[in-house]
Amino acid sequence: METAPKCDWNDEKTNNSIYYQNNNFNYIMERKPYVIGLDLGGTNSVFGIVDGKANMVASVSVKTKGHGTAEQYVADCCEALKPIIEQVGGIDKIQAMGIGAPNGNYYSGS
Repeated sequence: METAPKCDWNDEKTNNSIYYQNNNFNYIMERKPYVIGLDLGGTNSVFGIVDGKANMVASVSVKTKGHGTAEQYVADCCEALKPIIEQVGGIDKIQAMGIGAPNGNYYSGS
């Protein structure tokens, strides 16, 4: 069984980077100052950009329904995100994105 990667957030030799080590892999990933969170609700999809101290620095909301297709919904969300991503310095400042969604039931479709 493979063990979980070791992550060292404060390694001086990586200069503001994250150093990962896992069995045969050693790699460095640049630490970026922001993450995007999505609260995917039945009425609204709310995006927030959060810094490393859990401060919300920007947000935008998009209606969840009424886009016609899933592809159009994603395209509309991307367009809505562009201004707030630029507000924090561009996509290069974003580390990751997390999504919170309602608990759907695969078997019943509800």
